[in-house]
Amino acid sequence: MILARYSSETSSARVRKGYVSLSCNVMARVTDGRYLQLLSLMIALSTLGNTLAALFTHGRLIQELGREGVLPWSSFFASDWPFNTPMAGLFAQWAISSAYILLPPPGDAYLFVLNRT
Repeated sequence: MILARYSSETSSARVRKGYVSLSCNVMARVTDGRYLQLLSLMIALSTLGNTLAALFTHGRLIQELGREGVLPWSSFFASDWPFNTPMAGLFAQWAISSAYILLPPPGDAYLFVLNRT
């Protein structure tokens, strides 16, 4: 129901114009645009929080797989040194993400990544 209401409030011209999101379109109409920057900041913080939660969850998952002996070099991935954090798991994620960013061939990198997933 809420999504239908958002969609009904938004004209196709406003969508083509490129506001940040449907919620910003509705907020612009309801509050005359006074709180758009605040809403954009809240959306950005929510996205950052979600990204960090996923990052640390995957780091802990890699650490637990190392503790169970599933991964090669299990002792390295199972370690919680330094600061009692899954630094090896976070490093593994960083390495894979960096490879996806830095190694695509010249051209349309979006299609390259899509073909690999």
